[in-house]
Amino acid sequence: MSLSPIFFIAIFPAALLISGVIVSLVIKSDNGRDKIHLIISLCNLITSLIVIMLSILFPNRVIFINILYSPTQYFLMSIIFLFQVIFSIFIKYTSKDFPNSFLFDTFSFLIFLGLLGIISSINFLTLISFFILIIIMIGMIFYFGEFRREFNLLKNYFISCGISIISLMFAALILYIDTGTFEFSSLGNIALSEIARNLLSILIILGLGVPCGLFPFYVFHLKKYFQESDYFHFVILMTFNYISTIIIMRLLNSIMNSNSISLFIILIISGIGVVIAIYYIILELYTSHDGFTYSIKKLLGYSLICDSNLILLLFANFYLFPEPIRNNLLNLLIFLYTSLIIIKLLLSYSFIVTANKSNEDNFRLLGNFWKENKIFGLLLFLSGLVLIFPVIFTFFYSLFLYYELIISLLNSLVILISTITIILLIISLLIYLLFISHIFIQVYISTNVSYLERESSVKINKNLIISFSILLIASLLGYLFIYAFSPYWYLGLISF
Repeated sequence: MSLSPIFFIAIFPAALLISGVIVSLVIKSDNGRDKIHLIISLCNLITSLIVIMLSILFPNRVIFINILYSPTQYFLMSIIFLFQVIFSIFIKYTSKDFPNSFLFDTFSFLIFLGLLGIISSINFLTLISFFILIIIMIGMIFYFGEFRREFNLLKNYFISCGISIISLMFAALILYIDTGTFEFSSLGNIALSEIARNLLSILIILGLGVPCGLFPFYVFHLKKYFQESDYFHFVILMTFNYISTIIIMRLLNSIMNSNSISLFIILIISGIGVVIAIYYIILELYTSHDGFTYSIKKLLGYSLICDSNLILLLFANFYLFPEPIRNNLLNLLIFLYTSLIIIKLLLSYSFIVTANKSNEDNFRLLGNFWKENKIFGLLLFLSGLVLIFPVIFTFFYSLFLYYELIISLLNSLVILISTITIILLIISLLIYLLFISHIFIQVYISTNVSYLERESSVKINKNLIISFSILLIASLLGYLFIYAFSPYWYLGLISF
């Protein structure tokens, strides 16, 4: 079989990431490292968008489909590279040169390469191999930065990684014993026993979910990571969280049924996760529980964990519905999650100026940024208090249309679970609006300034910032367009 040009176009992003690893290890120079990150991430983003268009224009190319990826996988690739672009901009404007920065660059390229590996894995062993690589690398890059960090800060994180690895190994063993294969393509053709189905579901939640804030640790092992890390660390963790949650739903969607005991276990543990995350956001806003930190990164981190638990709660809830309404609701859910993660990315992006001016993370010490940095204030306002509304309106409007169609067919237990889930969703959104408005008022309206400025900050190219802000907003509008005019497109993100 001959290789077509489209094959080489499609493997270009992985090749470019590998070249980034090689360049970082060979050159070992701090000069121009921000440009290397930005060039590679931009090339990857452009290439992934080209490949998406090619996959739509030439859907019948056998080599294109069989050797490489599906259009929905290319869609996930474009989101990963969108995160990588924002990560590169944070590196450019908020990261001073630090010891062994070439190792940090090497590990970060390997993380993005591993994320490509996760979404393109065709069997369970390959997936968990890439996943283990990523969770270890995320822990390692935490120790690279302007300030020296003690190993004990991430002790709980590495314990959670150990639990994750053991759970994934047991899941692989159970899958092979029960089915005789690790291939995802075979899962639809092989009947799993009920015991294996339930055990696999729980082990997948533990294995893939523990490092990114799911049962049983939730926020507790990541608090220090959020507070002590830099914003570029947080962007990588956000990318990992999004992809991990999508992969969890993809695996559960292939092995669960609406009568699984594991479905109700997921409802309970994810519901508890939402409540715990909301509780810690309120503590961070109004109390001295963690020593008056009032940390922006911790608030963003708790919100990220809340999103993952909330999406899994909604996923389990929607799985209780009959077909074909279930698929409609799951398609709506993935649209909601993808849109929310882009809004969170834009929100994080708006803090470039504060991270550029100061290492201060306590939002009550920051202030008076409006006069010279209106563009960042507008980004914060848009991402936190404006763009969320069309997404939520679309979600609730579609949701209640589906509920209206089948409400008479649902039993009282499903109605009760759905009511609790919707209440938690509404509370989560209100808490999100609450902490964003708090931060906005303090950073851009208040004139009380108590933070220490950096000795030398990099001058921000506002044209670059505006360009990528428009890119993020255009991406969000594109997701709305896809949902409106391409039925079941998002469902493909959680299907093998």
